Amino acid sequence: RENGLSHWVSDQKVNYALMKAGKPSAMDATKYLRLANLGMNWEKNRKFSFEERFEQLCEYKRTHSNLNIPLHHATLGQYVANARKQYKYLLQNKKSWLNEEKVGKLMEIGFVFQVGEYRVADYEKKSWDERFEDLMKFKKKYGHARVPQQFKEDRQLGEWVHKQRRGYKAMKEGCERKMKMHGMNTEKALKLAEVGFIFDCSHDRWKRLENPPAEEGEGETEE
Repeated sequence: RENGLSHWVSDQKVNYALMKAGKPSAMDATKYLRLANLGMNWEKNRKFSFEERFEQLCEYKRTHSNLNIPLHHATLGQYVANARKQYKYLLQNKKSWLNEEKVGKLMEIGFVFQVGEYRVADYEKKSWDERFEDLMKFKKKYGHARVPQQFKEDRQLGEWVHKQRRGYKAMKEGCERKMKMHGMNTEKALKLAEVGFIFDCSHDRWKRLENPPAEEGEGETEE
């Protein structure tokens, strides 16, 4: 049955190409619109770049106000499933087409890599000051401000910390657009620095991401 559907989809794309070329075709405007509304990808066998897929995700979010993309979505469903699988590979230090920059970019628009950990609707509800207070609670409990990016007790705090590092990096590079995107400014950077926040942890990046911080403040990851 799956092969039959696949062949049928291929036929629709062939007929669409014929219609565009002004040749006799079983495709018409009504059929095209019905399929387009289902998210039909009309580009036959085309490989999209990360940037193209990212723009498709942004367009989906602009239309639906979220990134709760069903896996059966014709255009993005398979990509979403693959991105989550690649993220697991990355955490396991296996070969992956994802990297820190791409992960950060996807997280910025609310992409959820680990389904079930928290809902998209809960993502980034707190203000910067509220997140800073969460950071202070973390420091009081663990004796440092090095929150792992995959901090299991509060994954949103881990992602917020990662966002601050990206914002600081943009500030160092003088990129105002990215600073604004990450909500970073000099006042916030100083406030973080005063509590011992580490902005550059490239020497230990992506290592032991799933380990919780040690109670005595030793052996913890910095992402």
